Amino acid sequence: LLFGLPLILNPIYAIPFILIPVVQTLIAYAATAAGFVPVATQAVSWTMPAPLSGYLATGSSAGAFLQILTVAIGAGLYLPFVRIARRLRMTANAKAMRTLVNASESDEAVHGHRLIDLQGTAGDLANVLARDLVDALGATDRLFLQYQPQVCVEECRVFGVEALLRWDHEVYGRIPPSVTVALAEDMRVVDRLGEHVLRLACRQRVAWGASVPDDLIVSVNVSPRQLQDAEFDRKVLRILA
Repeated sequence: LLFGLPLILNPIYAIPFILIPVVQTLIAYAATAAGFVPVATQAVSWTMPAPLSGYLATGSSAGAFLQILTVAIGAGLYLPFVRIARRLRMTANAKAMRTLVNASESDEAVHGHRLIDLQGTAGDLANVLARDLVDALGATDRLFLQYQPQVCVEECRVFGVEALLRWDHEVYGRIPPSVTVALAEDMRVVDRLGEHVLRLACRQRVAWGASVPDDLIVSVNVSPRQLQDAEFDRKVLRILA
């Protein structure tokens, strides 16, 4: 279970999983045959940590050094396969994210959901992101807004800004807004998300204070599902107040 788990989860590690024990055994045999390391004379439990077990088994510091050397070589041989696995994982995640973007921008739904019931890697990613989005709504720093200026060309001035939702995921990076909104709708938290966005926009408008014109307009997008809430107008008025 301890050493086979990487092989089960990622077949790319099958090569080093087989190669490295062979290489380490050959190195240990060569070092012993050449007389650099004494022959092991003591039976040591496999749970004994290196390099202590190497010292106890051989009665020599050379046994401990040999263990350190083989562990370092094993890590070095694993490293390129780790990089390959990471590159393939990033490629698969990027493909899954493109699938989520396309699904979030379409009107098709599976069992009333646009993303979380998708099959394959895209569905797995959607479910992970959906749970993280619910957590992000309870945090203070994961969701934020960026502001797109609205410019009046004739007057050469910015008369308003549009508040745009952004989510920087700690693992998957910047999540497209359409995916964020679709996940919120799938999880039935789009009302909370909309209120959160409006609250952030109002706080920012207050924080700008005298540094912007008094008549600067801040526009906030609203999901159609928010308009189905009978309390929508009262919630908006409370936040504005």
